[in-house]
Amino acid sequence: CSRYALYIGARAIPIVRVFMLLFYPLSFPISKLLDYALGRELRTVYNRKELDKLLSIAVEDPQGDLRPEEAHLMSSALAFSEKRASMIMTRLDHTFCIEVGSKLSFEALLRCYKSGFTRIPVYRKDPSCVVGLL
Repeated sequence: CSRYALYIGARAIPIVRVFMLLFYPLSFPISKLLDYALGRELRTVYNRKELDKLLSIAVEDPQGDLRPEEAHLMSSALAFSEKRASMIMTRLDHTFCIEVGSKLSFEALLRCYKSGFTRIPVYRKDPSCVVGLL
């Protein structure tokens, strides 16, 4: 049945609609009565700390398929809004910079690669006058 579930479901639509029409006079008043008696459905809303805890629980679950790396990435995304630029930036004097008029020779590109940075500030005259990124 699970192999042909979509096919069977599509074929059952007319039968289900007939039953919906037949039972509507009975089901509609019951649904209104239950809505009145039980009230509105309450949603579950989690704050950042609770979501972080749920992530750690999901990683520890032996049947779960959430890997620790994925949970760490999600947890870091949750904490990202609390960070300031000064907490995650690299100071300009600790970066590898290149002057705007420099030739991109093999040696220059090799120095960029060996610096380990993925974004190289390009400056004009003074390293504090950054005009772009390489």
